[in-house]
Amino acid sequence: MIIHMDKLTNEQQKFASDNHYLVENFLKFRRLNRDEYYDIAAIGYMRAVGNYFRRSDLRIYRFSTIANYSMKSDLYNYYRKLYRQKRKAEIVSLDGPAYDGDNLTMAEVIAAPGVFTDDVETEMTLDDIVSDMPDKCAKILRMRYDGYNNREIAKSQGISVKDIDVIIKQIQDKINGMRLVQTVNQ
Repeated sequence: MIIHMDKLTNEQQKFASDNHYLVENFLKFRRLNRDEYYDIAAIGYMRAVGNYFRRSDLRIYRFSTIANYSMKSDLYNYYRKLYRQKRKAEIVSLDGPAYDGDNLTMAEVIAAPGVFTDDVETEMTLDDIVSDMPDKCAKILRMRYDGYNNREIAKSQGISVKDIDVIIKQIQDKINGMRLVQTVNQ
């Protein structure tokens, strides 16, 4: 994520320096490791300094309040990105057992043709689902599968979150229909 911040004036730099203790207090209060979280809090703090000087409507609040909200927002966004499903992929060793109690390694299972059962071969794949969808719907489904939320997808596709909700619902209906057809055919 790229954060655009204007260069601070001398007055803003002095103000930031005089109030820097707020970053330390923020980290101590939340019992966050300074080495790990200082950068995250400091970026939020610097953004708060710039906003406090740039926006006169914020002057009705104490600077410490603005700084804390800004640092808390950056910390929340950090956690949100860290714990996205797309970042929590399970790591599998090719040298480890393919299944519990199995003598075959994962590499042997992948290399051996016909090892998988018929059930696995007939299971729907993402490619089956998106095969006859419009490109935009297929892209939305792939992004959702990769762990993006509706707001992120909507922003990247240039459409509203409500439109994403409708498209996701249509995709779910299609998948349920495909499952029904698969069940009937078995």
